[in-house]
Amino acid sequence: MKAKYILVTILVSAAVLFAQEIRNVELAEVQKLELDTGNSYPGTVKPCENTRLSFRVSGPLVKVEAAPGDRLKKGELLMQIDPRDYKDSINELEANLERAKAEKNKAKLDYDRAKRLFSQNVIPKADYDAAKSAYDIAEASIRSTQAQLQIARHKLEDASLTAPYDGVITEQFAENHEMIQKGQVVMAMQDISKLEVDINVPENEIVNYELERGKEASVKFPAFGEKLFSASLSEWNTSASNRTRTYQLTFILDPEGSQLLPGMTAELSLRTNSQTGKTLVPAGAVVSLGDNRSAVWIYSEENGKASKKEVQSGRLYGSSKVVIESGLKGGEIIVTKGADFITEDTELRNTKSADNTDSSARSEVR
Repeated sequence: MKAKYILVTILVSAAVLFAQEIRNVELAEVQKLELDTGNSYPGTVKPCENTRLSFRVSGPLVKVEAAPGDRLKKGELLMQIDPRDYKDSINELEANLERAKAEKNKAKLDYDRAKRLFSQNVIPKADYDAAKSAYDIAEASIRSTQAQLQIARHKLEDASLTAPYDGVITEQFAENHEMIQKGQVVMAMQDISKLEVDINVPENEIVNYELERGKEASVKFPAFGEKLFSASLSEWNTSASNRTRTYQLTFILDPEGSQLLPGMTAELSLRTNSQTGKTLVPAGAVVSLGDNRSAVWIYSEENGKASKKEVQSGRLYGSSKVVIESGLKGGEIIVTKGADFITEDTELRNTKSADNTDSSARSEVR
């Protein structure tokens, strides 16, 4: 009988010791924060202007004044087709115009004479009408020849292919002395003073962004490590691609990024709409209740213990924080480290200094 009393005493003492066990934990104050979240999308640098150049006339190529890699100013000569046929056409039409003007002068004299004689009843109306008609035809002949001459002069101008803007020649598709056909692509040119990046945003993410021209984004390029470049939204598609169900957004790169070249791969970071009233807590503060339910331990300064509070946890933010969608209102002191080893009867000792606790609470978002 005595042995039984001894056993009961030992068990009671162990229970008292367990109940009075003090656990070392870390605490932090919960704060409501405004989060600017975002995602990154791959893209490729391309020039704002990328043009395949061709002649508007046909003929043998007699000059090639530029080659791939050459930088040119707007209006500089790139190639030229033999202009002789077009010059000959202009000379012929100029002669025709002089002849038409002479014929008009004669028709004008005949018309004026017929008009005077007709008013004196010297000639019949048919002769008057014939003179007037001849004069009208002479005038029309001049207008027609002038139009043909203008076309011929344009063709002569079109025999010279010039740079449509400041840029660099990227490709050449024709060699000197080749017979060139109207519309045949002979060169490609890019304006690399302005570069852009296209990204494709899935339809389930596009709703998270406020799309407005000038919206800023940051861009990284593998070729430049962690260096960030600025970009601004210039245009976007309002309908999704039937194949990928994504929306294309085009960003203009800041011109200060002169080291960039077309074809470089890019990673563009775009911020979503601000999310106000969200809470970030360290991942170690969230304990699982099963069935996709979560909780945190809220510390009470009155008794030095903590009570479990169910919360709705969201996505991971960064590498060590979790967004709490609901369940915390801000100002609570929670257990951030050691939460898996306590109960509601466990007395807690904060191993983090007050200064560190406040710093942790204030530095949830960088």
